[in-house]
Amino acid sequence: MGDRRKQERQKSLSPLANRLMRAIIVSRWLMVLVLWMTCGVFAAWTLRVELALWRDYLTWASVRYGLAYNPMAALALVLCVAYTCAVAVWHSEKLLNGWSSREIYRLEKQATKMSENPRHWLWRVLKKIQ
Repeated sequence: MGDRRKQERQKSLSPLANRLMRAIIVSRWLMVLVLWMTCGVFAAWTLRVELALWRDYLTWASVRYGLAYNPMAALALVLCVAYTCAVAVWHSEKLLNGWSSREIYRLEKQATKMSENPRHWLWRVLKKIQ
């Protein structure tokens, strides 16, 4: 699907840059999880009465009024859904097209800086990633 040269460039990355790439992907999905566990739970708790109503009578009007009269819960849900969609689109683009040459250059440059400074906080984290 993607460009063969981009896939070959990704394979030629240093092991530390590969770990950094994996850490970036995992950190974005962990941020999605943290958002859902904080803002999503807050929204569900705020909308608990409306959720009981929606279980019995799910209509667009009930959803609209439930969210209209609970703006903080609506904002929390919008934040969770928007960030999840953004990360999903970003990740699928990376899977289909691969990382661009500019991104690979930056990953290699950052990996080189970290390898020169073993006291870098991210160096300790990346050493543990397989």
